[in-house]
Amino acid sequence: MKKLLLLLFLIPNLVMGEELLLICDVDKTSAGKVFSGKDFTQKDTIAIQVRDEYIRVDKEVYFKGSKFNKVGNYISYYRLEDDEISWGGESDETKQGHIRKTEGYINRLSGEIDFDILKFNTQYEVVYGQFIKGKCAKKERAF
Repeated sequence: MKKLLLLLFLIPNLVMGEELLLICDVDKTSAGKVFSGKDFTQKDTIAIQVRDEYIRVDKEVYFKGSKFNKVGNYISYYRLEDDEISWGGESDETKQGHIRKTEGYINRLSGEIDFDILKFNTQYEVVYGQFIKGKCAKKERAF
């Protein structure tokens, strides 16, 4: 009986520790001064790994709560809720002459993704933007 009770207490932890893999078919629209005012859209596929403590969107990682990267100048957030997954971050890259801001969410019911990547100059004017919209589906590991 004690073993059964212990197992019942462990089941939620085992379920919560699982990772969720998403494959998203998206349209990436790039716009800004670098494109002379003309928008450029391309189809793409991005992979998203969702875990309790972080989300990995392509190659970028966003942590639950707020964290700084190794350099100490990047703050990010990540929230995993019943109906939505949201994330974002901001980096101060003024040495390169810009500030980079990201923000995204996935509707867990419909699978729709909306993700923006913006670069601002030091006067906080938008210089470049990439707007990603599409649909995500759960994927099992290939191997």
